[in-house]
Amino acid sequence: MHPKIVRYARRWLDVDAAGEVANDTMRSLHAKAPANPRSDEENRRLQSLCYRISEGLIKNELRAERRRDALFRALSRQNEAEFAVQHDFSDGVLGDAEVSRLLGELSPTDQTVLSLLLDGYRVSEMALVLECTPAAATMRLKRAKENLKLLLRRDGHWVEVSDEAAR
Repeated sequence: MHPKIVRYARRWLDVDAAGEVANDTMRSLHAKAPANPRSDEENRRLQSLCYRISEGLIKNELRAERRRDALFRALSRQNEAEFAVQHDFSDGVLGDAEVSRLLGELSPTDQTVLSLLLDGYRVSEMALVLECTPAAATMRLKRAKENLKLLLRRDGHWVEVSDEAAR
């Protein structure tokens, strides 16, 4: 019955999900049904039970997919609102071409870290993307900022603000 259930589930699900449904159906069937049907009638009932179990599992999987899709859409909308670009006085100081040129002069690691920062990632999230510890991500971010600051100073775009002037 396993291949038949996989084929049946493939009408609605992808290959992996259909295989899981077939496996779960066989597990449930094994727990509920006798080992060997004694007649053709018992065999038909067993096959019918098998399809009913798989049908319920398919419906559960489809509901789960809809919930995952809805959650993903909700999180995407939330992230768009949460990480919307906040414009401030510094917008327009450097043109996009100038920023791209400066970023292009940085190392690939610095470029990646700064682009993650600009995309609104927190250090803990950067660490996951960069496959390192949060401490290492913090250090990489600090170095990238310092390297960018050096390039900005070199080109005359960076102005040091003293503590007294900042107050």
